[in-house]
Amino acid sequence: GGTLAFGADVDGATPLVGFLESMQIWSDVLGADELQANQHLPLTGNEPGLLGYWPLEDLGRETILDRSPHNAHGTLIGQGQLAPSTAPIGVIETEAAVVVANEYPTQEVNALGQAEGLMRRFYAFLQPEAIALLQDQRIESLEVRWVGNAQFNPTLLGFIEGPPPVPSENLTEEDSYDGTSNLQLTATEDVSYSWTRSQEAGLGIEVDAVLGSAAKVSAGFIVMTSVDAGFGFTGNLSSSYSLLDEGTITLDIANVFQDRLSLRGRQEATERFPHLGKRYIPKNVGYAQVVSSLADVFVLRLRRSRRMVSYQVAPVPDLPPQVNTITFLINPAYQQNGSLDGQVGTEAADDRFYAQVPSLRAQYGSQFPASYFRLGEAGELEAQIRRQDREREAIFINYNSRAIEVGTANRSTDNANESNIEQVAEVAGSAISSTIETVGSGGGAAGWQRRLEQLLVDARKRNIVNTYVWDGDGGLRSETQEFADTIKQTIGGSFSLDGGLGITGFVQGGGIWVELTALATAHITQVSTKTESRSRGFSLEVELEGESRGITTLDDTPIIPGEKVDRYRFSSFYLEPNTNHFNDFFHQVVDPEWLMGNDEEARALRQISMVRPNPVWRVKHLVTFVERPALQGFGAPQAATVESPPTAVARGNGNGRRAMATAAER
Repeated sequence: GGTLAFGADVDGATPLVGFLESMQIWSDVLGADELQANQHLPLTGNEPGLLGYWPLEDLGRETILDRSPHNAHGTLIGQGQLAPSTAPIGVIETEAAVVVANEYPTQEVNALGQAEGLMRRFYAFLQPEAIALLQDQRIESLEVRWVGNAQFNPTLLGFIEGPPPVPSENLTEEDSYDGTSNLQLTATEDVSYSWTRSQEAGLGIEVDAVLGSAAKVSAGFIVMTSVDAGFGFTGNLSSSYSLLDEGTITLDIANVFQDRLSLRGRQEATERFPHLGKRYIPKNVGYAQVVSSLADVFVLRLRRSRRMVSYQVAPVPDLPPQVNTITFLINPAYQQNGSLDGQVGTEAADDRFYAQVPSLRAQYGSQFPASYFRLGEAGELEAQIRRQDREREAIFINYNSRAIEVGTANRSTDNANESNIEQVAEVAGSAISSTIETVGSGGGAAGWQRRLEQLLVDARKRNIVNTYVWDGDGGLRSETQEFADTIKQTIGGSFSLDGGLGITGFVQGGGIWVELTALATAHITQVSTKTESRSRGFSLEVELEGESRGITTLDDTPIIPGEKVDRYRFSSFYLEPNTNHFNDFFHQVVDPEWLMGNDEEARALRQISMVRPNPVWRVKHLVTFVERPALQGFGAPQAATVESPPTAVARGNGNGRRAMATAAER
């Protein structure tokens, strides 16, 4: 309802001598830093706390527009004149002048300890013989939202190259086959602690008696001498009873770690192979186990439009690294789930990576590798695992179980029968002496325990190969392995006390003598032990259902000859940690295009690829046999087979030789 004048009196008698770029009214007092941050920036008119904003851009108008939502327009009193701007950013008439501007979001903590986001602008512009920088120019406040967590600084522990392979040419009867193929890697760690204390106490009686006669006899050869002599019977009688008191406390701790990966995918939108119909296409995904730190993910967006401009990642403090998982896309040139051998039926599975497979397979047969079908690699891995099994057996056979621990050296009594008694006695004496010296410190026991642990390392099974044969008629054969190792150590001591108290007497008369001894006995034995047992186990389990429909008829005639998979054999390998697996992971297994993308998990894996390789375990699948029934279908065109399976069956006649002859004649 009133009048407010800027730069002059209300009547205009005292004009402003100076320059004005704009006039602003704020509901809050701006600090010096805010004034400096905004002094060269035009406002949008919607800033929080802005009550009025009159930029003096066009003095030719009588009305000066208020660019704030309040629309309190003003009137120019007197005359105004435009003047060149002396602000660092403005119209520069020289062609050589260059202005560089960049906007960027920031997140910071204000004086109240609250997180806030700001959209800022950076300017760089030329001045005579210099480049001027104008940094941290505030543009607009941003809205900060927490959206979840992310991993950073991960370390790769191992990876699974996808669920077990399936042929997509068979997966045409249902819209989804999620979960029909599964893999589970199970590791167990069992620790058992037990404490035992026993006491045995007893009482008894022992009686010894001798009954005999005595007489004088003469003896001698030249000179006869009279001596005393006697003979008799002796006997013993004893009895005792004892009390046993024993207690055992056991603590068992079991840890089970499972990594499971299931088949996932979708039905194709259009039929790539019309004679097969719409197929279920598995997602070509793998599974990595990592140790990583935790970070918070914040999204920064504009308050007015709510458009996201950036997100920031901040580590969570005071939280140790944790085991986590990352799923990744597998390089389709390395293997493609849905294609056992680089083909779908008789056609190439992918025009980009497997276009030449059908022609090369026609020339070289099974010798040409593609996708999972790599016979040479499978044979080498199986031979390596079998060789390790034989080496482990040799360690057991060659282990000398009769070695004697003497100080820090081992002596054997294997050839004791060939040694003289003195040598055997010397060895035994040295062993006893060494044992007495080391019992107090436990040195001998500790050394022997270390040797046993090293033996476990040398003989431990490290790799697993499981083989499966899937049959379209519902059969599944499995040849599986698993292993476990146990370390057990017992430490204890015993105390024993035996005693006896009794009487003894001797009676003689009439040539008869009797000796009698009677004792009352007592004993006590105490034993205290503690035992630690550690066991680790490892197993690899595969579940495979597959699809049996649409392959053959009830009389076992192929519905689409040479296209559907009726039987295949594959092996799943667990390979021990090795740095070569780390290199293969990034150079062979992971899809390089996906790895360079902006996916959160791809960003985490890129951090791993920049560090020094470390040993990692690996699970991979290799197919070694693929059967597509076609023999009974000779002479039956595929188009007719698809449209009318009974006609195709009649033409085949269920006889392979006859069908081949018919095809040759045609």
